[in-house]
Amino acid sequence: MSKSLIDYFRNEGNKAAITIKLKVFSKKGYAILPPISSKVLKDIVFSDDCFSQFIEYYKNGAMSFKVLSNDKGKKYYSVKKDNNENFKPLYIKENEFLRGAITAVVNKNLDISKIVGCKGEVNYSSATFNYLIDSISIKDTSELSVGIKDGGFLKITFLTPTAIPTKIMLPPWASNINRRIPKFNRILPEPSFIAAYSAKLWVKIMNINEANNIHYYTGRLADVYMAEMDYNLRPETIIVGRDELNRLRLFRGFTGFAVYRIKRGIMSKILDKTLDLTQLMGLGKLKSLGMGEIKVEALNDKFEKI
Repeated sequence: MSKSLIDYFRNEGNKAAITIKLKVFSKKGYAILPPISSKVLKDIVFSDDCFSQFIEYYKNGAMSFKVLSNDKGKKYYSVKKDNNENFKPLYIKENEFLRGAITAVVNKNLDISKIVGCKGEVNYSSATFNYLIDSISIKDTSELSVGIKDGGFLKITFLTPTAIPTKIMLPPWASNINRRIPKFNRILPEPSFIAAYSAKLWVKIMNINEANNIHYYTGRLADVYMAEMDYNLRPETIIVGRDELNRLRLFRGFTGFAVYRIKRGIMSKILDKTLDLTQLMGLGKLKSLGMGEIKVEALNDKFEKI
């Protein structure tokens, strides 16, 4: 018996999403941060035995790091503002606390006792950062929901620069020319690209078998079931680092928000789950380093009031 589209999004498996929030600070004066500050969290995971069991999940694409932020909500990533090759580095002052988060979708039987109370220090370039665990939260993947199951209005806020690979909407019949298609990124929040990326992320992380091209059909359906109602967006170019020739490596995406109306039906049921997973893990390119961080809010019938 063949599966319907919705069947691929019913089984969450024996998994849970764990979010580990950390405080990062410097005890030794000013400390220079990497252009994308989440790289500090990545180094913590790969250097501290507390997190050794999480490396497997990172390699399988089931882990992401949020960029560091301060108490006022400022997110620490370097924005390129002109054509100059030089840029002002990010830094934190002595004993200034920044907050970051590590999220991973793991097996429910994972022993987290090893990371409780974990603290230490990590070196990045010439700087030393201290860190400690602030909180740990766990969400069973069967509970994933953004409250849009029955349709309505949905607001997505793009907190860090977001760019979605255009190949995510490559039709199945064109897969044989995949290598000849350029690697472009979409920097507009088009429904089909958001839905397709979220569906592909779901299929990969939940280990759904026999789901080839399900993301494409989900994206196509989203263009029928979803419509933009409002938006306020702006493009940003950020600095990732430098290549082997000391040239700047750049990434361009968009931030802001968009409001969608979603028709009740198969699409609202799928997005209700997949968007919550995307909210945890990130959307698009460089999501593992905190780009494509989104906040999803179900507005229901409140859109007219905003």
